[in-house]
Amino acid sequence: MAKYSWIDKVITGLSEGAKKDGKAKKLIELLIEDYEKTTHLESLLRMENQHLAYPNLQKEVDNVITAKKRHAGVLSNMITELGGAVPNLAKSENNIFPKGNFHEILEEESELHNVMADHVNLADDFGYSEFAEKLRDIRSEDYELIEKLERTIMRVNAEI
Repeated sequence: MAKYSWIDKVITGLSEGAKKDGKAKKLIELLIEDYEKTTHLESLLRMENQHLAYPNLQKEVDNVITAKKRHAGVLSNMITELGGAVPNLAKSENNIFPKGNFHEILEEESELHNVMADHVNLADDFGYSEFAEKLRDIRSEDYELIEKLERTIMRVNAEI
């Protein structure tokens, strides 16, 4: 067994702390990316929902919007817990206009669902298992939201 001096222990501790800081920065970047996509999807849904002609469909999409807001809140909390700054996206969301269909939203939602799987794995690998669990929860609820959007698309097409 090798003997380590106190200075060796301090240097080892500092280098491990630096590795942890680098991992935290990378995780913050990924969480910000997820936050931006989530808030963008929420804005798209809100805009499209205003133009749905049927109140029953609007109510269904309102439930999806509420879930997206909750997801954005969870992501925002994780970013601040790691010491990151949550971006202000209010200005960039002013350029969203309704297109009259949910296909683009469904594609973006599916893409976010797939990307978040990688982010869950990285959070686990980096030693942030509590964050990985929160991301898993969001991801599993996102799967349900994708199904709701698919049903909405089918119902919109059937109503027309």
